Amino acid sequence: RVHLVEIHELPPGWIGKTHALAKAVRGCDADYLLFIDSDVALSPGALNAVMQKSTTERIDFLSLWPYLDLRSFSEKLLTFPAMVLLSLWALPRRPVAGRLADETQLGNGQFILVRREAYEQIGGHAAVAGELAEDAVLAGRAHAAGQHCWAGLGAGTYCAYREGGFRRTANSLARVLVGSLQTQRRLWA
Repeated sequence: RVHLVEIHELPPGWIGKTHALAKAVRGCDADYLLFIDSDVALSPGALNAVMQKSTTERIDFLSLWPYLDLRSFSEKLLTFPAMVLLSLWALPRRPVAGRLADETQLGNGQFILVRREAYEQIGGHAAVAGELAEDAVLAGRAHAAGQHCWAGLGAGTYCAYREGGFRRTANSLARVLVGSLQTQRRLWA
């Protein structure tokens, strides 16, 4: 049940990963879509547990923070402050009418489970074609559309293995921070 989708060209206005995900979704007819990164290792029973939570609680958009297996000194030095900044940014600032005040707007592209209908309602990856942090923007769109969003820690569910030097780590975290925060003002807000 695995299908290879070959992509030979990147259309204008698209980022590679976002285009690949949009194209892959077009080729499947599932009720739920799970987006995970290549550096993710799922724990046994992880998908069963996450599907159980999603269906029982009627969650439209679920995203998990991973347990990070940080191997290099630069990853250990830079990742924690970046994750704290992102976590603070994701905290709600004020209640939205008819919504839970504690719902966050977090999307971590390493692990997003979304109902197909909810995904299509927010425009899917086509709506975030050129975004650096498409995961955060998708989460914001889901939240703005009034979907039931849930974010939490994925420790025990999955682990992300990353290994990189200072330059690679800094570039990766800068892309995530700039893409997620979207404006310099948010860096200081």
